[in-house]
Amino acid sequence: MPVYSVNIAAVVAVQAALGDLDHLHDYLRQVDESKALLYAACDRLGLTYWKSAPNFVLVCAGDRTDALVDGAFARGVYLRDRSTEPGCAGCIRIGAGIVEHTRRCIDVMEEVLCAAR
Repeated sequence: MPVYSVNIAAVVAVQAALGDLDHLHDYLRQVDESKALLYAACDRLGLTYWKSAPNFVLVCAGDRTDALVDGAFARGVYLRDRSTEPGCAGCIRIGAGIVEHTRRCIDVMEEVLCAAR
């Protein structure tokens, strides 16, 4: 079984979504907009990040990583802690997709990091 296997319902859904070019193009537009929003938020919050082609942004929160990951989780936002990956100490992976979801994530990041000061 592949490492990241998915069930048949997910496979059918992905095939349908990829067949709908209007949906696909809208999603890709939202990914680009979401990444731009995340880059701007990281600049405001003093977080280091790496611009990327895929639908996520790798962000280094340094000694604020645990507070950010835990605080976001407590507010219903899941940030993937990548601190255990080689070369990624203090880093989190933030998905960039639906703009509405990204805005919520940024609101939570700002709330958590401003409260931690």
